[in-house]
Parts: sequence; structure tokens; C-alpha cells
Amino acid sequence: MARKNPRIKVKGVKELYYSYNKDNQLEYFVRFKPKNTNPFPVKNYTEIFSLYDLDDKKHLSEVIRLRDYTHSKWENEGIYYIDEVTGKLAKIEAKLQEKEEQKKIDVLFSTIFEITLNKLNIVESTRKPYVANYNRHIKPYLGGTSVYDIKYKDVEAIFDRMDDPERNGTGKPILHKKSGKVIMQNKQKKLSLATKKNVLTIFRNVFKYLNEDEDEYSDFSFDPSARILRKINAIKHKKYSPLTHRLQIVEKEEMLNIVKKIYKEITKLATPTLRKNGTPKILQDNVYKTKAFFFASLMTARRISELQRISSTSDIRDDVVFIDPEKSKTDIHDSYVLPLEVMDTLEIIKDKKPFNISYGTANRNWHIMKNAMGMKNEPLRHYDFRHLFVSIMSEYYDRETLGLCISHTSGDDVRSNEHYFSIVLERKREVFEKYWELIREPIS
Repeated sequence: MARKNPRIKVKGVKELYYSYNKDNQLEYFVRFKPKNTNPFPVKNYTEIFSLYDLDDKKHLSEVIRLRDYTHSKWENEGIYYIDEVTGKLAKIEAKLQEKEEQKKIDVLFSTIFEITLNKLNIVESTRKPYVANYNRHIKPYLGGTSVYDIKYKDVEAIFDRMDDPERNGTGKPILHKKSGKVIMQNKQKKLSLATKKNVLTIFRNVFKYLNEDEDEYSDFSFDPSARILRKINAIKHKKYSPLTHRLQIVEKEEMLNIVKKIYKEITKLATPTLRKNGTPKILQDNVYKTKAFFFASLMTARRISELQRISSTSDIRDDVVFIDPEKSKTDIHDSYVLPLEVMDTLEIIKDKKPFNISYGTANRNWHIMKNAMGMKNEPLRHYDFRHLFVSIMSEYYDRETLGLCISHTSGDDVRSNEHYFSIVLERKREVFEKYWELIREPIS
């Protein structure tokens, strides 16, 4: 039975949750969490053991009794498996059962993917979309399925469904949690490219881990990412043509003016305003972090994800950022210079991760700036900052130098590394100081 409401933790009772199904019937759920092993899947004890007819008090006590019984079976006999047909505890070796459970994509998502996000120091507001997209687009169709049983057609079907407004879940209204009234009516539409990339990232992280595991998953060789990635990149390249084409730019001055406008709007961020009594409002650190993030993003042309991982205590020395391989998309040691605008803002920020703002905050402020620039409906993206830097500075420096300044390698590792070590930080500083000089000038 589909649940009407989310599961809620029962206060003071371990591993126990409750919810109401679509018929408004109370249901209790147990998720056994033994020590030194992964939690078992959530089980609906009310449904498995047919407890719907019990009054609320007896219902709860019976679920707790059954939970304790299954605990004792685990502790004494190494058994924990509920047959959902008979409602009985089947005598299956715990290790075998656990091994089978570990192969299910639900368990792998909650372990491998969480480990990956923790390693990348992703903020909570960025983690939520990944979990939400897994629960919405993967779990209903592959949840509980062993990764060994997943085929290419199963993965491709998920992305095909995302393109089908009749099946992808768009168009469903948002209801008030308590009253059930419609508070927002959504349209049916194809899901965005960003959502598809988010879902693909989930698959890629899980299957990459399995393919690299030479012990437990040494016989695993399935990876849907290559085929799906080619499809998504085809959409991406079709949708995001070169910036000059998207904005119909015919003169180099137009492109430089766009950067100058962006720079001007960033300067307006974190500007204290006055209260009615004339005293300035105290701004939160997050407001200054947003300003520092956009200045760094525009003026250093670094990747967004790389900026978010920078630590002010271990990565920044004076006005130079030194990047370790694990914080770089290209897996190399790198360094770059921060402009005065960023350094001035960093003096205010007390946070260890000065550029670590959520994608939601970045997108919201970017749309505000675009609107102020009179480019609300123009296909200009925050990700175009790197494109703008290379396009503008190509008049002054060669393409390979510019690519190495922003850690964009050509794929020829030997040649790239030889050239990279021949342009010291002083050369990079020269390139960027020229860029900063250009964008600080008045808009022509």
C-alpha cells in the first residue's frame, strides 16, 4: 500500500518508525541496525504480520515484541530475514543474507555514494538533490534489485522515462503536509539536463566503485555510464552551443562588456543596508561567502566544484591557492592566484570553507544578477565564466597557456605536463592580472 505520509521516528524506541498509508491506516516500520555492519532494509511489520486490526497500544507493543524476537534470532542464531509471503523468520545464514543485501543498489547507494559525497566535502543542501533524485528516479524501478541483475535497458529506461512527461512524475501538485490542500500546481514537462546529469552521477559513482573493487566485486564488469554519458553529452552540445552563437556576439567588446557587467553585479553583493534608525544591518557570513565565491569563480575561471572544496587553513597561502590532486577534477597538483576582491572578502569570512556555498544559493544569486544585467532570458550560464576568460584572453595569449591556467588539459599528458611546469606561478599571475585589469575598467 502506498504511503500518504513520510515515515516518522517513534520517540524513545530504537529502529522503529510509523506512517499512515493511503487508507489512513497506522503502519510501523523496523530497520534493524546491527553493530559493525550495514543496516538492513526497512520492513513494514504491520503489513508482514497483519497487525492492522489491533488497537494502537497493542499494535505498538506487538511490533516491539516482534522486533526484539528478530534481534534475538540474530544474536543467538545469526538469522535475520523475514519472508514477506509467510510473515515468518526464515532460517537463512545471516552472512549469506547480508551478502545478498549488499549487492542491492539501495544498500550500495547509501554506502558508496555517501562515502563519495563525504570525500568531496559536499554541503548538505547539495547532497539533498542526489538523495531526492535517487528516491524519485532510481529506487521505484531498481530499488531492491541486485546490481548483477541490472541491464543496460533498465538504466536507459530510466532516462527515457525522464523525457516522458506522462511518466516522469512532473505535473503532480504539491500538497500541504497537514491539510492536504494543493499549494502549487506543476506543469508536465521533460526533466532538465541538470537532473539527468545528477542521476547519471549516482550511477557512475556506484558502478565505478564496483568496477574498481578487486576483492568482493572482482567479477563485476557492468557500467552504463559510457553509453548514457554519450547520449547526455549529445544533448548538452546541442543545447549549449558556443557562447558567441548563443548570445549572437559579433564583436570582442561585447563579450568583455558581459564580464564587466557580471563583475559590477558581484560588487553589489554583501553590501550593508541601513535600518530605519540609521544603523547598518549586520550581514551573515553566508552573504560574504557568496560574494567571495562569485568573485573567485569569475576572476580565476576555476571549476565550481573545485572552489567549494578549498580550505582557507590548508590550501591558501597569502593570495595563492595550492590544490592537491584529490580536490582537482584533473587529479593533478595545481595553483592559482586570488584577486584583491576575493582577499578583501576573505578577511571577513570566518568559515574554513570560504567558497563552499550550495548550488541552490549559487543559482539563485546568479539569476538575480542576470536579471539586473537585463539578461534574464539569455542562455548565459554561471559555467560560462571559464569560456569567457579563454575567449577574451585569446587575443593576448596562446590557447595552450590559457588552458593550463585553468587546468584544462588537452589529453596529451606528457606534453601538457612539460608545458605546465615551464610556466611558473609568476606567468599565471601575469595572465590573470591582465584579465582583472580588463574587467575592472568601465563598461564601454
